[in-house]
Amino acid sequence: SLCGSPRNVLTALRTLGSAQNIGMIGPQGYVAQRSIGSGASLSNQINTTRYTIEKMFMRNIKYMQLMYSEIYHKTLDSESDFAFCAGTMFWSRYEDFQVADWVRIMPWLAGKWSNEYKRDGQIEHAVERMFGVIPFLNNVTIAEIGAPVRPIGIYQPPYSEMQETRENGGYYDMTDVSTRRKQGEMAKAAGLHGFMYHHYWGFNKSVLGEVPELMLRDGYPDIPFMFCWVRFKE
Repeated sequence: SLCGSPRNVLTALRTLGSAQNIGMIGPQGYVAQRSIGSGASLSNQINTTRYTIEKMFMRNIKYMQLMYSEIYHKTLDSESDFAFCAGTMFWSRYEDFQVADWVRIMPWLAGKWSNEYKRDGQIEHAVERMFGVIPFLNNVTIAEIGAPVRPIGIYQPPYSEMQETRENGGYYDMTDVSTRRKQGEMAKAAGLHGFMYHHYWGFNKSVLGEVPELMLRDGYPDIPFMFCWVRFKE
């Protein structure tokens, strides 16, 4: 979602260029904060959904305090309500990073990297958390930006003609290209990005495999698609 569309990129750049109360932008759902804060809400592209993971901070607070002392020559309050962008994915202003100080501590960091993969609690995890301390130092917030919404319509097989569902009392024939062509036209008119096909495997055979195969063969409905796998109980 950070670079999911030109609109997202422009939103991030304009926000950091004009909103002085925002110092960092992370992907929606990946901003971890010690407690739920007010965050920032700029438009329908920026959201404030956050998740609280106290342990992610407490496992790393020792290394964070060491790094903080090395970079800023101050003591980091372990009770501070700072946040960070999980996965180290974010937009930020270059000048906010005090790059020279980070470069200066690189030799100090080099001797502290862990020799094997661990999920948390190592110096590399503390580095990720420390990036989120920068907005805290500057008394600004971390906003979230969401991926562009693409509505998907569900292609429901229970209303299609097949032996297992005829008794349900009504169906449309998805094997008919004219039906699928019309469905594609209706979906586009309604603003749908594409269809999600329920793809069943049951009774020791593919129950709905014919329709996607026909769609791939003749190209209708001519909109993007995806599959949802469902398995019958036999």
